[in-house]
Amino acid sequence: MTVARRKIVRKTPLPGSSKPEAILGAAARVFAAKGYHGSLIADVARAAGVAVGTVYLYFEGKEDLLVTLVRRSLEAYLEECRPLLATEAAGSARLRRLMQLHLVFYERDPVLAKVLQVHLREVEPSIREGIRPALRAVFDGMEEVLRSGIAAGDFDRGLDVKLARKFLFGGLDAVVTSWVLRESGRPLRALLDPLHQMAARSFGAANGDAADSSEIASGGNGRRARRGR
Repeated sequence: MTVARRKIVRKTPLPGSSKPEAILGAAARVFAAKGYHGSLIADVARAAGVAVGTVYLYFEGKEDLLVTLVRRSLEAYLEECRPLLATEAAGSARLRRLMQLHLVFYERDPVLAKVLQVHLREVEPSIREGIRPALRAVFDGMEEVLRSGIAAGDFDRGLDVKLARKFLFGGLDAVVTSWVLRESGRPLRALLDPLHQMAARSFGAANGDAADSSEIASGGNGRRARRGR
């Protein structure tokens, strides 16, 4: 079956944005619309408003574009997460903030979300190896949240951290994939409370506190009071 290709809408780079970042943004739009394997460097150059040769000044080729896009996106996500997670009490509250940040990260950029959801599963060895360190750092961050919850006495002492991380990431990943494919019309943030409650209880937390509905409505930026222990 032949799949019709979507037309790429050219966007002028924002004033002051660096050329490599403009090219990466264009690559995300092209890969999301045509798929990585169906895209050409010429498509990316056209979407970025630059010559093909300009792309090669900054990137070795299409694979380098994809690996750099995924790596930088995940690194930016982690940089945002770390200080915010540190403000939450270890255990259920920190787990909830982690899940919130994960969902909001994907929801605020559907184009990037589509690229990531496809290519975090990349089967080409060179691409998989290129994105592995950044993805491993995301997993390490999740595992640290789980370990701190165990140390604080909020999660079961016998919790298998690596297995719990697979459960956590797998659940979030499935929900985001469904959202990207438009199988669910609900905003990702609207799913935070039931997901958090299921995860927290699975990990042995006394309760998975539901969020104030005003926090969800405000975009998930409100702070929750720490639970007394």
